[in-house]
Amino acid sequence: MPSMNVSLTPELMKYVQGQVKSGMYNNASEVVRDALRHKTETAEMVYQFKLERLRKALAPGIKALEDGDYTEYSSPEEFMKDMDGKKI
Repeated sequence: MPSMNVSLTPELMKYVQGQVKSGMYNNASEVVRDALRHKTETAEMVYQFKLERLRKALAPGIKALEDGDYTEYSSPEEFMKDMDGKKI
């Protein structure tokens, strides 16, 4: 397995050493690998949560398009004229 040197703050070093000393891990590498695994899983969950919120926010607009409930404009100026005074 490839190796990598990593610099840790004193607090993180104490944490890693404590985890090894507790017997939960055999060495510092296992602690770091487990932490990175958890970080990756958490990042994926956050991504999926944000994606679902975005899909829910877009759903009414997509439905309106599918239902033909929209206005076509031939130019940006026409759109801006129509938007004057409207709240978005």
